Amino acid sequence: MKLYKVVKDWAKAEEVKYEDGREVSLLVIGEYDKEDYIIVDIYSDILGDILDNQSEYDIRIAPGKEPMMTVLRDNDIVFINKDTAILKREVNKAIKEISPGILFNAYVEVRNNMGNKNKLSNAFQILEGMLNQATGKALNHAFIGSVLKEYLETEFYPTDKESKEYLRAMDYDDILKLILEIKSCQLTENLDSITDEYIREFVGDNPSKLNEIKKSINLELEYRVFAGQLIEI
Repeated sequence: MKLYKVVKDWAKAEEVKYEDGREVSLLVIGEYDKEDYIIVDIYSDILGDILDNQSEYDIRIAPGKEPMMTVLRDNDIVFINKDTAILKREVNKAIKEISPGILFNAYVEVRNNMGNKNKLSNAFQILEGMLNQATGKALNHAFIGSVLKEYLETEFYPTDKESKEYLRAMDYDDILKLILEIKSCQLTENLDSITDEYIREFVGDNPSKLNEIKKSINLELEYRVFAGQLIEI
């Protein structure tokens, strides 16, 4: 069937049901009269927001895959129904058993595909096969990609310290300014070269802490490349 991504090809059935007290709509995507369609359970409040704010969502429809409809917002999976949350936990559990090298190589292909629209090839297909075997399901590519990104981000680029959280919130220009100030500080041995109040307080009177901040900055910049915030891989 065609991949119906646009709202004009959607229709909501009159029937509704409830999951844990939350209303669930039956969304018909495609041409019902031609039997060229799929039916998706979706929380009614989320469906309403998608219809009102279409540009904020990325809809990936893959008949024959699970889930058939993956909804992304800022590249993160939106739990459109209870099964989506259950499936994400299942895929996360399977990912933890796979070599980090396989995971990262597959993610590089996902990132390349975002920018160049190349067909996902060997590394991703290996991961896909392993996850499909582990879960017993044929998984939606977009679903795998989002879960993979979130897992690698948590494993390799955690904000497990207050200083890392602070750097994660800084914009790129401020980070560049901080890099230059740290270099100046190390060359002149003048800690007052650092104008950022938080970093200055963090360093205190201990210049050795500058190396800890530099290491955290390098990791943060690597994360931003990983997340596609600076350049495409």
